[in-house]
Amino acid sequence: MKKLKYIIPTLGLCAIALSATGAEFETLVDKVVANSPTLQADRLRMESELEALKDENTLSNPEVEFERLWRSGEGENRWSAGISQEIDWPGTYGARRKAISALARAQDAETSAAEINERVRASQTIIGIIAARKEIAILEEIHTSMQQLEAKLLTAWNHGEATILDVNKVKIETIRSASRLETARTQLRSLEGELNAMTGGDVVITIPADLDMPVTPLKSENAYLEAMESSPMLAALNLALEASECQTTLAKTSRLPGFSIGYNHAYEDGAHFNGFSIGMTLPVWSRKHNTKSAADNALAARFDVIARRTQLASQIHTDYSSAESLYSQMGQYGPLVEGVNNLTLLRKAFDGGELNLLNYLQEVNYFLEARLDYLSLTKEYAMLATSLTALFQR
Repeated sequence: MKKLKYIIPTLGLCAIALSATGAEFETLVDKVVANSPTLQADRLRMESELEALKDENTLSNPEVEFERLWRSGEGENRWSAGISQEIDWPGTYGARRKAISALARAQDAETSAAEINERVRASQTIIGIIAARKEIAILEEIHTSMQQLEAKLLTAWNHGEATILDVNKVKIETIRSASRLETARTQLRSLEGELNAMTGGDVVITIPADLDMPVTPLKSENAYLEAMESSPMLAALNLALEASECQTTLAKTSRLPGFSIGYNHAYEDGAHFNGFSIGMTLPVWSRKHNTKSAADNALAARFDVIARRTQLASQIHTDYSSAESLYSQMGQYGPLVEGVNNLTLLRKAFDGGELNLLNYLQEVNYFLEARLDYLSLTKEYAMLATSLTALFQR
């Protein structure tokens, strides 16, 4: 009972810490998405496309005509004036309104899908930065240890207590650790530059030093597959299909005749004449290819939905299986490398004469790789979990 009394508060504190980390992490992601020039450009392009279609659904400008003729001989000159208005086939305006409405819904869904994709991209970049910092901390610990060992062996060599071979071995390991550390720092700078580029460089995103990677527990695979069906990614494709079908209907309607109605006034031989004119546009040759193009786009959109659904389901299965495997490996690695300072134990064994230099270096590299492997597993799991969790965002 005493153990249970201590375990329950500990679990509660862990849950609180995880929740705080998640909230802080999401706040950073929100900031990146809110300042994304890519999303803003996409929104403006879609708005422009919608406004262009709305413009097509307005009446064309009325046409005003005036004519004056001068008589070459005796008599009065002639003149005439008129105004006319072109009108599409009545059903065309209704078809275009439906196409505008369908396009607006498709664009809303596409905007939501684009924001989710940007959130995933930002989240995975931040996770990469956190992992890179952890890797640097591990490598700095190793490098400091190698520098200390090098200084110790140089002193021992000066007193004739170590061989030049031992000194050279340590110097080589110090150079290697420094090189690996610089590579990790370069990778971190690259990721930080990538993150700031996502905001156009105007807003600097600062990742707190104590921020940890969000390790989100997995749901069942079926839960992700069900979320996929109502996700904005599929909704955008389904609505794009609906919009393309409306465009096909509009293209067919646009091939119907248009009309021109006008009022005319003429003055001739001292008399005024009033009347009207009516005309008809017969689209015999025009817009034939436009109709075929719209029909092909609708058919392509239908295939896009099928292909994307299949692709998403396959990706979910692959990501879920990989995440499960990674989580299992994390559970095996964690107790051996987390909270256990193996380097300190190795150094004590070396200083105590229990390990020679070669064995010490081999053991250091062994535990170094184990810690880096665990870090890599955690990073990959966090990225996959972030991608899967995005299916529940709306």
